[in-house]
Amino acid sequence: MTIGLTSDVDQPRWRTEVLRRASAVLRGRAVGVWQVSAGKLLLPVASNISTTLASAAAPEISSALKQLHMPAEPGSSWVAGHLAEVGQWCVAPVRATIPDPPPHAHERRSHERLALELAGLCLGLSDELAVGARATSVEANLYRIFTEQLGTFAKDVATHLGAPRAALARVDVTLRKSEQVDTAFRNRVLEEVETADRALAETTSIVRRLQDRARAVLAQSGDFDLVPVVWSVVDTERARAAARGVTIEVETLGYVIPVSGDAEELRQALGLLIRDAVHSLAGRAGTVGLTLANVGPVVRLTFRVPGAIAESAFAEVRHIVETRFGGDLTVASDPAVPATVMMLRLAVRQEGFPDIGRWRRS
Repeated sequence: MTIGLTSDVDQPRWRTEVLRRASAVLRGRAVGVWQVSAGKLLLPVASNISTTLASAAAPEISSALKQLHMPAEPGSSWVAGHLAEVGQWCVAPVRATIPDPPPHAHERRSHERLALELAGLCLGLSDELAVGARATSVEANLYRIFTEQLGTFAKDVATHLGAPRAALARVDVTLRKSEQVDTAFRNRVLEEVETADRALAETTSIVRRLQDRARAVLAQSGDFDLVPVVWSVVDTERARAAARGVTIEVETLGYVIPVSGDAEELRQALGLLIRDAVHSLAGRAGTVGLTLANVGPVVRLTFRVPGAIAESAFAEVRHIVETRFGGDLTVASDPAVPATVMMLRLAVRQEGFPDIGRWRRS
């Protein structure tokens, strides 16, 4: 079965395989993935039918979502399969969490429905895990190299400290044995002190090199809590936004979300997105929404902006997110509705951080 679609980027192998198997359950009928745009329109992402047919099927799939009372939020994705009946589609969400079991353990979903539910779960989990796999990691030998460099620095420090220690020792011996202090003696003492001062200055320079190297390695290998980083950016930008009549609304989880990388670099990227979002309103009052949600191995930061973000802004942020954090940035928009939805995804470390918070709104 050929899985194609609507962009020049090849479909991931796991997506092709999931849709192929789902189509087999549906006896080879049409199956694919559709995503909800910022204007709440269904746009095809991948399918085993042509782009034209996939776009034409969007109203029927949208109707199926309404019949099932499923909220089609902007940015959400849905896997849909065509049933035997003409014009009837079965739809399931693409998600990374297991759906709730049926009430009283009585399964009433059809064979096709269950196949699409599992396909949506596989697509969601595979997509989230793909982000986690791309997370920037520090090579194991980097720590060994850093340790070796620490030894070299320590040897340099010891060598340079030896000179002032010896000089001070000679001063001490001379002062103890001297019965009188004359000009020549004072000059010798000053020379010794000058030598000690130069040696200590060199030592200070070495220590600074050590500190700079340590900061550089920690910036590559350290972890930070994403929650306070997001709030610090919002607190910084709120006053500027309020001066232009723009409100920043935040919905975020209140517990620790550990992310690997340079916190300051991410702080700058988020600040750039918010400032450009405020600028896009061109002096009009409005609201910029930011939602932070921890979904399995991935954390999602979703920006909702009532305007168009400059290409240069999210291109710069996308570069930082992809190259420095191994994540991704997607943008959904629709010309008919002046709104932009940006979703930024980063891998979350999973080493047993406690779930102790609740949703917090501002």
